[in-house]
Amino acid sequence: MQAHLDTARQLNDERRSEDALAELNAAISLNAQSPEIYEERGHTYNLLDELDLALADFDRAIELGLAQPSTYFARGYASMFLGRLEDALSDFDKVVKLAPDFSGGYEGKALVYTFMGRDSDAESEYNQAIELGADRDQLIGLMESAKAQR
Repeated sequence: MQAHLDTARQLNDERRSEDALAELNAAISLNAQSPEIYEERGHTYNLLDELDLALADFDRAIELGLAQPSTYFARGYASMFLGRLEDALSDFDKVVKLAPDFSGGYEGKALVYTFMGRDSDAESEYNQAIELGADRDQLIGLMESAKAQR
């Protein structure tokens, strides 16, 4: 099982997501109770722009006990891009609670608030993200893109 997971991670790094998906499905057939496999398959589905499937796998990883910041962060992004903004905000809040020094939780919240049109809240989260080392130019670009889509 671990060999399939390691191979899938390498394939995802190489942007060979369809091949990674095959490895992850093989790993799940060997151990359907491994939250790490579901998290990685969620990332793979994200790369394939299959956000509903990604969300289901992140949910499963969390159900199986993988309640860590990276899982909530990834699920938050999938939810956000599916338009499930309240769910995304809840996940990014969990990221901030679990890892208060990780700028990603604040970045995610800034983007969700921007999509919601809550610009003062977005600015507050943006400032916190920048203070924690987020890439200012990248975050500004993402927030401008979010504004254009609302």
